[in-house]
Amino acid sequence: MKRILPTLFLAVIAQFIIAQTTTYTMSYGGNTRDYIVYKPSGYNSAQSYPLVFNLHGYTSNASQQMQYSMMNNVADTAKFIVVYPNGVANAWNVGFGAGAPYGSGINDVGFISKIIDTLKQQLSVDANRIFSCGMSNGGYLSHRLACELSGTIAAIASVTGSITDSTAFYCNPTRPVPVLQIHGTTDPVVNYNGLTQSFAIEKLMDFWRAKNTCTALRDTVAIANTSLTDGSTAQLIRNNSCSAGSKVHLFKIIGGGHTWPGGAVDLPSNGNTNRDFNASQEIWRFFRQYSLSTPNGIGNVANIETALYPNPASGGITIQCSEIISSIHIYSITGALAFSASVDAASVELNTANLDTGLYIVGIRTTAGSIITKRFVKQ
Repeated sequence: MKRILPTLFLAVIAQFIIAQTTTYTMSYGGNTRDYIVYKPSGYNSAQSYPLVFNLHGYTSNASQQMQYSMMNNVADTAKFIVVYPNGVANAWNVGFGAGAPYGSGINDVGFISKIIDTLKQQLSVDANRIFSCGMSNGGYLSHRLACELSGTIAAIASVTGSITDSTAFYCNPTRPVPVLQIHGTTDPVVNYNGLTQSFAIEKLMDFWRAKNTCTALRDTVAIANTSLTDGSTAQLIRNNSCSAGSKVHLFKIIGGGHTWPGGAVDLPSNGNTNRDFNASQEIWRFFRQYSLSTPNGIGNVANIETALYPNPASGGITIQCSEIISSIHIYSITGALAFSASVDAASVELNTANLDTGLYIVGIRTTAGSIITKRFVKQ
């Protein structure tokens, strides 16, 4: 994998230097390791904060990834802590090359685990809401963390990364791990159709769908092409019906390169940078649904306003929610699934004319991770 950031990168985006960062060092595995921690504005040690790892690509570093992804802006609004670690020799051990089982011998999974243990002692970290995302080589490591730290990492996201054959071979998560993949079809570095020792992206998605025992039900949402000059378009392919409330999502960027959508700068040598959505925002939107502590790994339903009318109904019903609805399932009173659909709206009109008369249970899942149940009578 080639260098993903230009030499003058820091000079170009020096305006993104933030005072709320601290660099820590530790000795681990015979190496002096370091990582940057960003605390969101208004950080209060009396509160607990989600923790997000944001891992750099091969030949890049923590500072460049922090500035390129601009995730600190999202952290300030959503109130989570971001950690930007540095790999040994600007790389992560994800299973390329010879050796058993992962090649270089650098224990990066152990390093990340040690950072988690350390920050739990130093900061107000919500231990049930720890996540990992990364660019390229950092995306590969996020997939490995999903395999090996599934009891600690609540969900992962990868931008332009994949999974190596060896990581996949040894992958044995103890729970379904929600996965978000963001990848361009014309990525010149991590080819969409695969590399030696590395999965093609469609194979990667099938791998996680199988691990999470997702149903075949999926939908594709076209992302509005708001940027007509970025040389790419995007679609979101969603598997929302997976075990324990997990999801497997893919932002497929047609014409996209080896870049971070919505990143601070364009990287022409790496292909097109999609500007129709912001990867950092979408990653958090995906992560915020999940917690290790709640049933099915998702949030609660406190203070969620939901209406279903008319009730009783004959021809159709309308469902309105104070959060964005991601899916609706309708069950008969005996538990048989009568209707299922993926949604991306706060108000939905459903045609129930084909349902038999009787009492039905409606399961509503929101993009924020809430689950609401309603009953209605079909006349």
